[in-house]
Amino acid sequence: MVTIVTINWNAGMRDTTIREAKSSLTSLIHAAEKGEPMRLTRHGKPVAVIVSIRQFQELTARRERKDPWEFLKRWRAQLPKQEPNPKVLSKFEQHRFVSHGCAPVLHELRYGTARLPPGKRRHRLTEFLDGLLEEGLEILPYDAQAAEIHADLRARLTAKDIAPTYVDGQIAAIALSRDATLATRNVDDFKIFPGLRIDNWFKP
Repeated sequence: MVTIVTINWNAGMRDTTIREAKSSLTSLIHAAEKGEPMRLTRHGKPVAVIVSIRQFQELTARRERKDPWEFLKRWRAQLPKQEPNPKVLSKFEQHRFVSHGCAPVLHELRYGTARLPPGKRRHRLTEFLDGLLEEGLEILPYDAQAAEIHADLRARLTAKDIAPTYVDGQIAAIALSRDATLATRNVDDFKIFPGLRIDNWFKP
């Protein structure tokens, strides 16, 4: 399973005119601090966005990081027979500067690779994952905010006799804590989490 968390600030972003913003600037700043960016318009056209300092720092850091897409293109050219799914490649190229891995998935990938017997397949998979990380694929942590959300999700779902795996709950919580979209093929496993946006990159 390969899961990618994609930051999507446009989802749920509201518009307001500059004139309206002048009279409600304090409330707009409070909303931005909670992860709710506001797009400012002039004569109906977007001209600026009010975002939290965390989102601004993420955006600034993205400009300086390497581009994992370039690594994927080089890796793809080396594949003798296997052809990666073109829909997934297209989606990753489209979202490459706002796409991230997350810590629980990194653990699963490393654990699965470590369990393989020594040989060419294990070496190639290790080389591929190392390359993605070295070329700038950021790994989002399972931090305190995600843990709080995860605890709430588990309690609410358990009360309904729904028992998702612990790792799936961690992944969903990381996405929710970042107001992000979860790109995954395992839609059925994640659709139980309330409020989680899901995008199956294998579908047209």
